Amino acid sequence: MLLVVVARAVHSGGLERNGLMGVRTKATMHCDECWRVGHRAAQPGLRRAGWVAAVAAVVCVGLAAVSSGRSWGEAVTLTAFGLSYAGVVAVLLHATIVAGRAARAVHPRC
Repeated sequence: MLLVVVARAVHSGGLERNGLMGVRTKATMHCDECWRVGHRAAQPGLRRAGWVAAVAAVVCVGLAAVSSGRSWGEAVTLTAFGLSYAGVVAVLLHATIVAGRAARAVHPRC
């Protein structure tokens, strides 16, 4: 849910450049304008990653509950968790690439 909160903060303009939260690349950290433009471009991907993570959590918990005590249960649940994690990382990586490209469009040297 933290990803959804960050996406909302980006959308409202409430996420200022910092060293703790957000897409922190050389390009996005270059200046406040690069930060703002990069995060605005990444905002749909950040929101998507948050929802992918939330749905994946529900699916994994559901699988764990349904498959409890079955010989195949643990393997299926761990596989679902691994695929979910990989999906969230992939969406976040794409959002980071989008943010970097947008920031470099503002200042090509960063």
